[in-house]
Amino acid sequence: TAAVAYYTGGLGWQYHAAAMFATSLVVTRVFGEKPPKIQDNGVRQQVPPATTNSMPVVYGDAYLGGTFVDAVLSENQKIMWYVLSISSISQNGQFNYDTTKMYFGDRLITFDSSDTTKVVSLTDGSGNVDTKVNGFLFITLYTSNNSGVITRKNGGYMPDVYMGPNTPGDAPNQIPVNLQWTSTNRQMYNQAFAIVKLYYSTDAGTTQLQPITFKVKQALNGTGVAKPGDVWYDYMTNTEYGASMDASLVDSTTATTLNTYSDQLITFTDNQGDPATQARYRINGVLDTGNNVLENVDNILESCDSWMTYNSVSGQWALVINKAQSASLWFDDSNIIGDIKLSTIDINQMVNQIEAKFPSKLNKDIPDYVYLQTPSGLLYPNEPVNKYTISYDLVNDSVQALYLANRILEQAREDLLV
Repeated sequence: TAAVAYYTGGLGWQYHAAAMFATSLVVTRVFGEKPPKIQDNGVRQQVPPATTNSMPVVYGDAYLGGTFVDAVLSENQKIMWYVLSISSISQNGQFNYDTTKMYFGDRLITFDSSDTTKVVSLTDGSGNVDTKVNGFLFITLYTSNNSGVITRKNGGYMPDVYMGPNTPGDAPNQIPVNLQWTSTNRQMYNQAFAIVKLYYSTDAGTTQLQPITFKVKQALNGTGVAKPGDVWYDYMTNTEYGASMDASLVDSTTATTLNTYSDQLITFTDNQGDPATQARYRINGVLDTGNNVLENVDNILESCDSWMTYNSVSGQWALVINKAQSASLWFDDSNIIGDIKLSTIDINQMVNQIEAKFPSKLNKDIPDYVYLQTPSGLLYPNEPVNKYTISYDLVNDSVQALYLANRILEQAREDLLV
């Protein structure tokens, strides 16, 4: 990886940092040993209904399961309907499903070309195709907006027809009256959800619902991707799953600045040994809305090497990007109002190895790792091994994970504290 510059020299940056600290409450991470984070599988995997379940929100591309919000057995006890909520949807989001990369258990789903809700085959990792499921499993995908308007994303019937009194293809009144959906009683506001219809068959292997893995994408603001600044602003201002901040309390200008910086291209060598480029930062993952707000904000900003600050002068929450800056003011006798203390980081606290965990887009977001260590020529005499572990839950790309990890490792050599 290419070396990365972080700070310019001189006291201008130091004054900027001091001024920001003097006028603002800075919410930031402690640089040092970070315990490994155990990924909450409830966000990614199919989970049963419970009053404590919170709906996650997908930003960018991700694989995940769903949360049961409704289920009903037909009166003849041969058909089961399941409703799974998959993700919350932002009012500024564009949500889509990739039906070519959905899995039933660990087998790839193939849908019928005419009836796009019908599963016609399941293919395992060895390429074996099972067609016994044909006609016994149906999956209809939906989104619902802030007004409760439901849109079918892969054809099929509207929920009130599919879960109503006269389900197409079945005898009338298959679903008990008190459990039927109508056009007004279940709007699923701002949710991506699926209705799964399963016919009981021992031969087809459809005696119970196996975990379904959905491949989905939520872009923001019509950009086709989830940029870090847009994600941060959306989460900070969202009243359903976010921080519920009034827009006047959030500095959108710094979000735009972060988007611009994130769009800049970085260079790397691909797995074929050829030079390549890609945008510096993107958000791709699942945010657990059951976590506290600051933990989720930290998760977002770790993915783009930035911090959040509260500026008491403007009365706004804002972003600070960790990048090179030019000097804004120099210290001299006219503006020094107190002592300046300089020190170095304890050699026992200096990071020289890093293990970064991330969900790999190449393998259904199963956790993968990148490892880096400081070259021996940059180590201090007798410097002990100090390993730093971090989890990038919203980064699904190995290049971005490696880039972020490399920044942490190189910045650990900048050991002057002001």
